[in-house]
Amino acid sequence: MIEQVAVLGLPTKDQLQRMSTQMTKDTINLVHKLDEIPKKDFKLILPKETMSSKEREQAADLLDQLLKWVPSERIDCEQALRHDFFKGHH
Repeated sequence: MIEQVAVLGLPTKDQLQRMSTQMTKDTINLVHKLDEIPKKDFKLILPKETMSSKEREQAADLLDQLLKWVPSERIDCEQALRHDFFKGHH
């Protein structure tokens, strides 16, 4: 989970509660005693050498929709395949 937090940032208390019914309030409070870790901007960590600016923006949007802390907030496979990122990549 450390690698996920490094990229996605620290989940909010609300996100932690919605991630799992097994998450106790004590666990949530313990996690939030950690320093605030902000989410990284995917556009800044995607390769500039092999992607155009538009491709990076589309890929960043797709990743943002796929990599949500709360599973019910993520797009599904069909939605992902219909994303603009794949329209120019047949």
